[in-house]
Parts: sequence; C-alpha cells; structure tokens
Amino acid sequence: MALIKKISVKTVAGNIKKMIAAQPEGEEKPIPFMRVYGVATSVETGESDYGAWKAFIGQFKAINLLDGTEYNSGKLFLPNVAGDLLDGSLGASEINNVEFGFDLIAVPDSESTVGYVYEAEPLIEPAKDDTFSRLERNLPGKVLEHKPGSEKETTTGAAAKKKTG
Repeated sequence: MALIKKISVKTVAGNIKKMIAAQPEGEEKPIPFMRVYGVATSVETGESDYGAWKAFIGQFKAINLLDGTEYNSGKLFLPNVAGDLLDGSLGASEINNVEFGFDLIAVPDSESTVGYVYEAEPLIEPAKDDTFSRLERNLPGKVLEHKPGSEKETTTGAAAKKKTG
C-alpha cells in the first residue's frame, strides 16, 4: 500500500484515454478502473492552465480495480460526477466531515471530445457528520419527549433518577 501526495484518476489508473483506445473497435465497453473511499474534512479550490480544480482534504484510500494496487493520501481529486456530489454534502457549514465511497467507471462515448465519460457508482450514501449530531448520539440522558406547557419532561438515565427521587 503506497502513501502518495495525492489520489487522482491519473495517479491510480494512468491514462484513461489510452485504456479506452486500446479496446477493439466496435467492442468498446465500460471499464471499472478505481474504487475510492474515505472521509473528507474540507475542500480546496483553485485555477490552473486546465481550468478550475477541486481537491478534497481528509483520509482517503484508492484501489486500482485493474491490478489491485492500493494507495493512501490526505488529498483527493475526483472527476466531477463524483466530486460534485461529495462537495455538495461537505458544503453545508455545520458539516465537519463526510464519509463516502465510489467505484469510478470510464464509459466510451464517441460524442465526448476525449472519447469517454466518467460514471460513479456510490458504494454508500455520503454520510454527513456534524458536531451537534455527534453530541446528541453520545448524551447519556437524552430528553425523549417534552410538550410545551407540560409539567413533566420524560428523560432517561441519571437525569430521570434525580427527578423521581
């Protein structure tokens, strides 16, 4: 398992255009080439000679589905089809991190300027985790029910024992 500077389609699977072009003409088929999963904690954006880019920061693992090579990194670049979904989940200000997993597939497409498009199959729904939800899950005595104007709150744990004596 290699620790690399960044995970991207190119660093994990190489040249997708050549991979698609190597298929016999008329027999082109989708190629599942990469499984990627992890926990994204933030996103960086910028501009390069190739246009706008988005890099996710966190803990990530990628597996080349063609040869089994595994990679780990703290930085991840995803094709837009997967990156936009992850960015949308991470974009809410109260979200601290998002757990996710995708299989990436290169699909031959004669109408695309590069000869293929990416598809992403989510392995899990992106799972949001925010500080308040974590706090609620870890409270030992949660308030279960409270109706405005009622004299009694229903609680569990130590708080309930103190109220009843």
